[in-house]
Amino acid sequence: MCIRDSQGPAHEMAPGPRVEFMSGVVAAVPEAIAFTPFQVVKIRLQAKQHLGKYKHTMHALRSIAVEEGGRALFLGLSTTMIRNAVWNGVYFPTMYLCKSYMMHEPGKENKLWWAGCTLLSGFMGGTLATCFNCPLDVVKSRMQSQITGTGQALKYRYTLASLIMIWQQEGFKGLYKGFAPKVLRMGIGGGVS
Repeated sequence: MCIRDSQGPAHEMAPGPRVEFMSGVVAAVPEAIAFTPFQVVKIRLQAKQHLGKYKHTMHALRSIAVEEGGRALFLGLSTTMIRNAVWNGVYFPTMYLCKSYMMHEPGKENKLWWAGCTLLSGFMGGTLATCFNCPLDVVKSRMQSQITGTGQALKYRYTLASLIMIWQQEGFKGLYKGFAPKVLRMGIGGGVS
């Protein structure tokens, strides 16, 4: 960001952790709207209760829209927005703060050091963010695996109620199912992005 002050010419100014946080949280909304239908399709293709029902991605997309209605493609949208806001809100300021700290080491201005700092700070941000948003990811996946339009009430409808239900029925471990592969994927993904 270029800032011009009364002292003289324009100079570069880093956005800071608050701006990183707010940017990440705000970006979660359009991100969730754009990707939730694809998440629903992915979850349906992966869930054991749907094995053999869909031939491929486009067949799943079309079948869900026709059989359950277009709203079914947005199952878990609010949970996805919250999940993304939590992840983004932790990842971006963590990466910024780690990178700022590491980059201020004297004599560490070369490109290899900069690349290593970016990789490590991104990995740390992605790993920490995943620790915070994993329970929401579990809820989102369970919401999106449900079939609507059957006349039966959905088991997972609201984010907080679903978190509490999973906690009560499965304990803490239930909220962190799939954590190991997710933290590896998101930590590494955060590092290389």
